[in-house]
Amino acid sequence: MGTLINRVRLRNYKSIGSCDVRLNELSVLVGLNGSGKSNFLDSFSFISDACNSTLDTAMRNRGGLAAVRRKSSGHPTNFGMSFFMNLAEGRNAFFAFEVAASTGERFEVRKETASISDPDPRKSFNYTVERGEITKFPEVGVLPDIRADRLFLTSVAGLKPFDALFDALSSLSVYDINPDEFRLPQPHESGNRLKPSGQNLASTLRYVRDSSPNSYSRVCEYLRRIVRGVESIETKSLGPTETIQFIQNVQGASAPWRFDALNMSNGTLRSLGVLLALFHQNSDKSGRVPFVGIEEPEGTIHPGAAAILMDAIIEASHGSQIILTTHSPELLDHKKVAENHLLVVTSDKNETRIGMADEASRRAMRENLLTAGELLRANQLSSDVESAPALKQSELFSVTK
Repeated sequence: MGTLINRVRLRNYKSIGSCDVRLNELSVLVGLNGSGKSNFLDSFSFISDACNSTLDTAMRNRGGLAAVRRKSSGHPTNFGMSFFMNLAEGRNAFFAFEVAASTGERFEVRKETASISDPDPRKSFNYTVERGEITKFPEVGVLPDIRADRLFLTSVAGLKPFDALFDALSSLSVYDINPDEFRLPQPHESGNRLKPSGQNLASTLRYVRDSSPNSYSRVCEYLRRIVRGVESIETKSLGPTETIQFIQNVQGASAPWRFDALNMSNGTLRSLGVLLALFHQNSDKSGRVPFVGIEEPEGTIHPGAAAILMDAIIEASHGSQIILTTHSPELLDHKKVAENHLLVVTSDKNETRIGMADEASRRAMRENLLTAGELLRANQLSSDVESAPALKQSELFSVTK
């Protein structure tokens, strides 16, 4: 189906001094604990939060501006991001912004720019805002307001074609599934979008069952393969709340029994959460490629089920763009994990570097000498950007590919 975000640049975001990373339908971040994998994945969650609320809220939810911008001897005061995107109707988009710190915890959007192509090559749509002033914008009757604590994109979200860019960035979904969030009954919700840790999993499962039977069937099928004895999963209403029920075969019983989520293992619940995160957006009718990020999908799941889990991830990547973090050699042993899927994350003195695997590793995979998992076990996965120059401030806003 393609990719939504095909390239991302970050500068001074958390532990990431700079990076310029190209993404595919499936991208797998591999690296040691503390190397910065989660910080890279969080950048997508950050821009989504900033679009759905404000920059101030997105930063405060992460500990404030001082926690978001990189800590180093150079004391950087600015951080920025840029994204190259594929939108519906054959449009390409570029979006970048830089936030500058001022006294205390105050900040300003130093610069923000967006550029959207049109199927008609004679047309394009652009804006640039610098230090609170609009320096470029399509001709309209009234210019939108500028707010220091908000991206200008949120002010033009109702104007075409910027609405497509806003919708894409605001819908980026990053998950760190926590079974404790949905083990007990949950309040009824619409369930059209799974929350980051699975807090509304029962509502989402019900929504997928009713709106996308094929996605519901795939979730059930993969769960049956991962958890022996599970026949199906359903939701059960309990007054103002609802819960998940697992229909499971029991030794000596003539018919399957029903078990509430409260009685299921962490591995079973997490498997369900990961599968729902992978498949629940496939019913999206907007024409936009869904973006799904998942933190360590293999967590609490038996290594023997890793191949099945990766089967699900690869199938889901045909309809959604998937990006993962993992430590699992078993997950990477899958024969369909290719060299262009890997992003190796390293850290030197708390500065994160991200890039493709080096040429030696790629050749070993390309020639079927070693799998990515075998390279990881042997500690032979290295990044090809170890000596790459840092991203300059001006490059953050460059649309050159």
